[in-house]
Amino acid sequence: MLCTPKYYDDFEGLWRSTLSFLDCAYVLKGLKFCGIDCVDRERLPLLRKFCRVNGLCFELSDYKIIHQSEKSKGGFSNACSRVSIDCPCGNYAVFLSIDRIIAQLAKHYHAISDHANLGQLLGYPKCCLDFFCKHVEEASQKNMDFILYALADTKQYDFYTNKALRYFDIAIISHFPCSLNCPASISIAQKNLYFLQEEHPQIATFFEKHLKSMVIYTEDQGIFFSNDYSIKGDIVEYRDLKATVENSLFHKLKNTNQITIISHNSLIVNQELLSSNIGILLFK
Repeated sequence: MLCTPKYYDDFEGLWRSTLSFLDCAYVLKGLKFCGIDCVDRERLPLLRKFCRVNGLCFELSDYKIIHQSEKSKGGFSNACSRVSIDCPCGNYAVFLSIDRIIAQLAKHYHAISDHANLGQLLGYPKCCLDFFCKHVEEASQKNMDFILYALADTKQYDFYTNKALRYFDIAIISHFPCSLNCPASISIAQKNLYFLQEEHPQIATFFEKHLKSMVIYTEDQGIFFSNDYSIKGDIVEYRDLKATVENSLFHKLKNTNQITIISHNSLIVNQELLSSNIGILLFK
């Protein structure tokens, strides 16, 4: 992970991932009012030092959270459960902001599961908040992932709203967009990308290269993508396939090197129809 000393020097052990670091960097840059992360007890002194050095305020949850790791998604999970703050396992939810009142409000809204007001503080578009609240109950049964709900067709979209690669630690928006052509989400992504190009050009180049990809998303069999693909009618040919898990579906996709698109949630690979809990996303 490449980060500038201004934000990162002496704090390498604080960040869980590149996206974790960037969410905080967006707050420091004023691109977001507030950010959310997780921190364990051992990293609390480092968090306090980082916030003091960078003029950030933070609040810790009055409970701990345990992420429900999902093997098919590379161990990444959007879903979590809450446990007592005295539990030896789990992490604190940490709410970061330049403004302490905003951090305190974010802590409060998170505690009462007020998704709409919390989302506003996190800078998410209203259309995407409405989308989230509409699907949250159903999504809670599916690892809190909203990607399949945003699919509507199989056309190519601009790469800005490619949220599926978050499972590979790649994304330039922090929220699930209500659609893959959501203007408000694209606007946020463009501002974030400009910041990355100015201050973290290698991350910006890496992200843009990989976000322009074909993604095959499944609920329980893995996520697969290639940024080296071409379209000929309904057939997508690809090379250098990457996956969250190297299972039988991965090997089938890799050996075939092409799929036939039937719709945004059904495809044919090696003469086999796949149409259950699956989506095909194309980004340019």
